Amino acid sequence: MKRIFILLLISLTLTSCTQSPAEEYYKKGEAKGKLGDFKNAITDYNKAIELYPKMTKAYNERGICRSELKDYQGAVDDYTKAIELAPTGYWIYNNRGLAKDNLKDYAGARQDYNKTIELNPKYADVYYNIGRNEMDAKEYEKAIEGFNKYTELDSVFASTYYYRGTCKLALGDTTNACLDWHKAEKLGYKKAEKKIAKFCK
Repeated sequence: MKRIFILLLISLTLTSCTQSPAEEYYKKGEAKGKLGDFKNAITDYNKAIELYPKMTKAYNERGICRSELKDYQGAVDDYTKAIELAPTGYWIYNNRGLAKDNLKDYAGARQDYNKTIELNPKYADVYYNIGRNEMDAKEYEKAIEGFNKYTELDSVFASTYYYRGTCKLALGDTTNACLDWHKAEKLGYKKAEKKIAKFCK
């Protein structure tokens, strides 16, 4: 029994020490992406996908890199492929929603955000993105709802308060807008200082 355990341990160790060529290219792309070298990261993800066309995470990460390079349609295409391979990947719907927002496809983005919530209602980032989405569409009350939900799940992201305050100002609620901007400023969001100087006496 002891011998079987030792052999199994050796086998697992050897397996963990070896990676497929596709995984190696993925890791290279991941490292380059973290350094902001998005163009060369995409080259590595291309190779990973060529070697293993069903590597969901490579499509997702390539989509992120394409978004960083402002190739939003390319990003949407990558996220769509990733969703085909992993239809329960809630974070991928969120990422695709962001890319659609940048293409000003606000309705399409909101559909993806709603799907994200359907799959994982406690995924905080999606509520922030909904807030920005509705704000861009000038649906300020709905934007505030999104920001409110985000602050319930993550209360220390300063720009949430800044944008929520901006929405409140658009609705004529200067008093509560100032409260939000002061909160943003306290959390280190410098842009709030100009709003406070202009609107908060």
